[in-house]
Amino acid sequence: MMRFATAIVVAAACVGATVAHGQPATNDPAAITPFAGARAPAQPAPADTTAPDPATVVAGIFRVSCGRCHGTDRPATALSLRAETFADAMIDVPSREIKELKLVDTSEPEKSYLLMKLRGDAGIIGEVMPLGGKALEEWAIAAVEAWVGAVSAAADTAAPKAPARPDAAETPEAPDAREAADAQEAPEPPDAPDAQEAPELPDAPDAQEAPDAEKAPRGPEPAQGS
Repeated sequence: MMRFATAIVVAAACVGATVAHGQPATNDPAAITPFAGARAPAQPAPADTTAPDPATVVAGIFRVSCGRCHGTDRPATALSLRAETFADAMIDVPSREIKELKLVDTSEPEKSYLLMKLRGDAGIIGEVMPLGGKALEEWAIAAVEAWVGAVSAAADTAAPKAPARPDAAETPEAPDAREAADAQEAPEPPDAPDAQEAPELPDAPDAQEAPDAEKAPRGPEPAQGS
């Protein structure tokens, strides 16, 4: 009986202490607010959704996979792939193996010789890079391709574009030779006035008929004989 009374006293004391501190006498955890000065539970930091810089990713790939030959003070084939030099060493720079191709071609990214060497495309000279090491994984090659594409897009945006030339005025077609000849025909001379007809000569007067020849006077008739 004594133990039961003691338990009741302890419970009442707990309830009184809770009410005294401003907490409602309830068993609902949602209704209990934290004490003043109590620390709120730490919230997780928001996830970083910013895409990594392609150049930074590629610099790490070159450092790990290509640094043994191209990360030294005297890099192989004079191609330095250190973080601070690899871009200038490859962007629009002709390849030493195939001079017609650029290591990173900003005008035709898909023809960049760097990508051909990393993928082992047909037409390359020598072996697939990295030489003597483990071939790059697909994600690494995709990262290099993304960097080449970004460099190409930036170069295309930065390049000044020539102003569009106005359409040249259309040159009139030359007339057909025959038509030109017809057009250039000398104008027909005006009709010559009718030649003045010579005035008709008046009819010559009818020739006067010659007077009848005078008959010779008859001589006296001869005397009749008696």
